[in-house]
Amino acid sequence: MNNFQELRKRLIYYSIVLVISIAGLWSHSQQIYTLFSTPLLKVLPEGHHMLATSITAPFIIPLKLTCIAAFFITLPWMLYQIWAFISPGLYPHEKRMVWPFMLACIALFFAGAAFAYFIAFPLIFNFFASLTPVGVDFAPDISQFYSFALRMLMAFGLAFELPVIVWLVVYFGLVKKQTLSKQRPYVIVAAFTAGMLLTPPDIFSQILLAVPICLLFELGLFFAPRHSNHHY
Repeated sequence: MNNFQELRKRLIYYSIVLVISIAGLWSHSQQIYTLFSTPLLKVLPEGHHMLATSITAPFIIPLKLTCIAAFFITLPWMLYQIWAFISPGLYPHEKRMVWPFMLACIALFFAGAAFAYFIAFPLIFNFFASLTPVGVDFAPDISQFYSFALRMLMAFGLAFELPVIVWLVVYFGLVKKQTLSKQRPYVIVAAFTAGMLLTPPDIFSQILLAVPICLLFELGLFFAPRHSNHHY
């Protein structure tokens, strides 16, 4: 019961800050939407704009983006609440591991999202814009763009967590480093399968995700300990 009350308290603390952040950012919702959509807006033909085929889309999409921005801004506060909840039950050596692990996960997720925004988005949007048939206006719907872009950001952010996953499975002795190094062909197949499942159904987006996954696997393998260091 005490654990439940502690968890409830931590959730309330975080929720208050999250709601305040959303309220504070709402006045900047249009700027947030413009920043989010800039990679696509840059490839639209001159004089063309995105479309809103739903009556509520001009309000709902900026609101959703504002909530997402508030979530990421308050992420350090959320991590502190998680730490405050779990730290009393951890051993000293586990406490030493948690913060580097959490910081690495956050850094890699943001690196993946940045890769999608600054590299993948311009390439993908330019590619699709160049394929627009003569006589057809390239004017994407903002709701479809939001779903597409957010899915890509999440896919790349999660894919960039692979080095941490590789390091952990070796550290905890779940798989030996030498065994993982022999699984490269399967990793390549899995990377392209993940690209097919996590990205829109086009080969260009799938390759842009699959290639970094393969490289990140090699990065995780490079930094993974040669032998398991996990002892109780």
